[in-house]
Amino acid sequence: MSMKDIVGQSKLLNHINNLSLDTFPRSILLTGKRGSGKHLICEYISNILSISIVDISQNINLETIEQINSEVEPHLYIIDGKYLTIKNESVLLKFLEEPLKNAYIIILCENKQSIIPTVLNRCQVWSMDVYTKEQLNQFVEDEPDKEFMFEICETPGQIEIFKNQKISEMMNLADKMFDKIGYSNFSNMLTISNKINFKENNDKFDFYCFIDILCYVIKTKIFKNSNKFAFDMFGLTNDFKNSLSINNIDNKYLFEHYLIELRLLVRGENI
Repeated sequence: MSMKDIVGQSKLLNHINNLSLDTFPRSILLTGKRGSGKHLICEYISNILSISIVDISQNINLETIEQINSEVEPHLYIIDGKYLTIKNESVLLKFLEEPLKNAYIIILCENKQSIIPTVLNRCQVWSMDVYTKEQLNQFVEDEPDKEFMFEICETPGQIEIFKNQKISEMMNLADKMFDKIGYSNFSNMLTISNKINFKENNDKFDFYCFIDILCYVIKTKIFKNSNKFAFDMFGLTNDFKNSLSINNIDNKYLFEHYLIELRLLVRGENI
């Protein structure tokens, strides 16, 4: 992989190019929005340093550290922050406090606020640059709905997911949801979550894509002034969207709780 394989991020790539195994930080926190290319950056680092990548996101335990300690060759160990729990964060802290000779660690997350301070303080923080509309245009040049995508997508990864989604169906569901949720009963309301892909159900709507659609639909209602609850609904939805950056969270539980709060808001009831 070369620099030309990665759109944007020239500042970060140039910094990486000036590093070697001897000067590369032992622990890095790499932040960037969903789909910004954090894994691509790790692959680029792997090529620059000529070391292999090992993803230990779901194996952060003492046994893994012992295995790493026995490795003769250096490796780049990546950890997706969404899998971090209180228990394995304490193991990770030990990993960072006593860096192993042949271990380089990169923790991936959307923002540094989701990482506990004791871990954060032991990492260099690298941040992905925000993509410009011109850079994103390279991924949507032939798309008939590219202006709509620009309204919702902020990264190349988000665009690639949108290309494979049934956008009109999601728009219809989101619109119907906000217009009817105050009149629906609990059981009918919660069936909305059956249409969402929280894990690996490819025949359902991508979870994050659908949440982006929800925010877009509410903003549209605010501009059109067609729903007197739109401002409050947008605030609640935006808070819900921000809560998704919490590590190791149950998205389905959060979504269903959000639906309940939304219904009560529209009905003028308290939780």
